[in-house]
Amino acid sequence: MIKHAWVALIATSSLAAAAAEPVWTSIRSAECTPVTHAASGKMADDYRHCKGMNGWQLWVGSADSQPDSWLLLGRGQNVWNTHALLTNPQRWGQFAGLGADKVEWQQSGGTVTGLIFRVNGQQDDGRKQSRLVALKLSPQAVRYCGDADTIEGARALLEQDQCSTPLPAKPLQCLHQAPGAAGCQ
Repeated sequence: MIKHAWVALIATSSLAAAAAEPVWTSIRSAECTPVTHAASGKMADDYRHCKGMNGWQLWVGSADSQPDSWLLLGRGQNVWNTHALLTNPQRWGQFAGLGADKVEWQQSGGTVTGLIFRVNGQQDDGRKQSRLVALKLSPQAVRYCGDADTIEGARALLEQDQCSTPLPAKPLQCLHQAPGAAGCQ
């Protein structure tokens, strides 16, 4: 009985250690392809299509005065936008934006399960802050898991899978249409 329990414990530990495999991809301007969002009476948002992973597409979004402000993730005919999440000044401070030139994809057995990226912001008193955001990815949904000070903390958020805040999804075609287009609000 003890021998079987020991074998089960070793097997479980080995699976947990092998479960998350990080892979990094660049979101640097020079390594991504520019895509301009159609304008309709106001400034357009600009996007760069960057390297995704295993069926996931990745774009970096920039607004008129805020370069590298948010990420969009696409899979199949859906796109999920982190813009609403990252424009919360109570959480991130003022002038929040992407704070690194790469993102970390988490995968298990060749299936992408999560994404970690850095966000920088500034508090009202001028102090800078920097956090790592953890998103849980599945073909049907992208969920916010939380944010952490360290990469280990962000990875732990993904492993705990207490990710309950879904990001809004839109049809992929909305990425190439004017702001406010039918079905793309």
